Amino acid sequence: MTIFGKTDVGRVRQSNQDAYAYTELGGGNFCAVVCDGMGGHVGGNVASETAIAAFQKQISQAQEASLKERDIAQLLEYCILRANEAVFSRSINEPSLRGMGTTIVTVMSYEGKSYIAHVGDSRAYYCNGEKIVRLTKDHSVVQEMIDHGELTEEEAQTHPYKHVITRVLGVDSDVSVEVSPIEIASPGKLLLCSDGLSNMLSDAELEEFLKRDTEPAALCDELIACANERGGNDNITAVVVSL
Repeated sequence: MTIFGKTDVGRVRQSNQDAYAYTELGGGNFCAVVCDGMGGHVGGNVASETAIAAFQKQISQAQEASLKERDIAQLLEYCILRANEAVFSRSINEPSLRGMGTTIVTVMSYEGKSYIAHVGDSRAYYCNGEKIVRLTKDHSVVQEMIDHGELTEEEAQTHPYKHVITRVLGVDSDVSVEVSPIEIASPGKLLLCSDGLSNMLSDAELEEFLKRDTEPAALCDELIACANERGGNDNITAVVVSL
């Protein structure tokens, strides 16, 4: 297992409001997380960084307490809820940060079991070397319209409400976290990303990148370079795990 992450400001934004982290847990076990902040020039940065720090703190404490004794699905939900509390608390106590929030997507694989948890529209994908599978469903207005048959995937790409998300971390004192078991195996590649990448490349294009025999560090560089070539309209973050 090899893991690498990279974030880039893109070609339009003045600051980078994305953040990411990953932890290698030994024996091919890992946890990776990506956040995409929102809330003004300063707030978005603070929201994503605060969420990552709080999340990583809980993962670290769980390691020390022995992960073998923990239910991974419950652990991920707990870590995200603590991250939500950390962001919300700062937004309440610091007036300049009022209303800030962030998306979050995380995957944890431990002792043969893997789970994904997310809030918002940052995504995760898995490719077994032949076919890509999107592991997350966006918490967004356009995704709800797609689910209700009011919009196609193609129409959603240019819809004026494309960037309106229905769940966000840190805006309220509580948040609903979606947690699911997933099937990932070696050989294969896992990608976690902000919408600065997924809005610039289609799932089919991401599949072509993930099918290549490319190491995670080089693959992150290639994905970000491609998103920037398409315009780099947003911050771009990618974490790649080669299984």
